[in-house]
Amino acid sequence: MNAKRVNAAAGVLHAAQVRGRVTAAGLAADLEAAGLLQSPATAAETERLRARVAELEAERHATNSALAEVTEALRAAEGRADGLAVGRPAVLEPDGCRHCGIPERGHARQWTRAAGWHAWVEPSDGQRLERMRARRAARTEAGYL
Repeated sequence: MNAKRVNAAAGVLHAAQVRGRVTAAGLAADLEAAGLLQSPATAAETERLRARVAELEAERHATNSALAEVTEALRAAEGRADGLAVGRPAVLEPDGCRHCGIPERGHARQWTRAAGWHAWVEPSDGQRLERMRARRAARTEAGYL
């Protein structure tokens, strides 16, 4: 007898009874949904697949870290910092991404040191206001206003 499986089954049955399941079919359905009616071969295959998924997730994280380092090195070699090109204005678009300032239309997936890989995220109201003030100050300084 496997005490761990018995306790797991008891927990599922208790929860089913609390929810009002009293028929044998209802209790069996809850046991099946919890994966407790699997054959030993199926249970072993499930565990093997879960271990493989965990292994692949760890590999993905390692790959993402390596890609981030390579991306950072390439941007440094090109004279870019945090994803912003050298020729790009120092003042960001008010509606640019919260993390990198790139406008939504051309954003796709970007990488920054602070946020990592990310999709466009709407800037906060405070960021918008700060960017609008910086843009106005830059235009005033340049003599456009």
